[in-house]
Amino acid sequence: MSFFVVHTLLFFFTCLVIFEVVFPFFLRVFEKFIVKKISRGSVFLTYDDAPGNKFQAELLNLLELHEVKATFFLNAQRAENNKGGCDELIEKGHELGFHAYAHYKAPFVTPWRFYRDLVKTRQVLRPWVEPNGYHRFPHGKFFMSSWFMSIFHGSIPIHWTVDSRDTFPPRPSVSKIIDKIARNGGGVVLMHSFDRPSDRDVEQYVLDITEALILYAKTERLAILKLSSISQKWHN
Repeated sequence: MSFFVVHTLLFFFTCLVIFEVVFPFFLRVFEKFIVKKISRGSVFLTYDDAPGNKFQAELLNLLELHEVKATFFLNAQRAENNKGGCDELIEKGHELGFHAYAHYKAPFVTPWRFYRDLVKTRQVLRPWVEPNGYHRFPHGKFFMSSWFMSIFHGSIPIHWTVDSRDTFPPRPSVSKIIDKIARNGGGVVLMHSFDRPSDRDVEQYVLDITEALILYAKTERLAILKLSSISQKWHN
């Protein structure tokens, strides 16, 4: 193989890596900056990896007690096995979005495998999520091509400004989560609503954060909204 061919291939490979891996990093930083500004004055409760069973029921009871609606991002594999859980979220008036099927984490799989997962997710979740529904990539990481494909299919990729870290110890105290919301005057909070029967403390942690956020928002007169309201705030 000639010197020219080797260097040409190396050049194109470098460009591909920059496009698929580096650009998403800066896009995510920019998105977080914009969402932080738009979300001021409001708190958005969001939960990944729905639907659940027993824990989801507890969470929905808490939200109903406080007359609050939230946004749930559906794991399509769980949805296949728990259609009733998805129906319940709709019946309770909550907003549903796309998450993933196999929950791949970019950039540790190929872009085409990541994209196939995106397509399957949309197919499975068609009964519950609008075609132009919000889309949250697993771990907030994605390939640039996947981001464009999500947009092409009509979805709006969106992530979070405050991570509860309920899936990764050490978990911050509830007060630290509230402090982050207070410093920004609002925000989009990431939590998870799937069942963790072997780790009841984590489930309680999510319930505690949820209630603390609701009480704080009501005390500070912050609106508690579904994510779809972000578009309205953006246009206003």
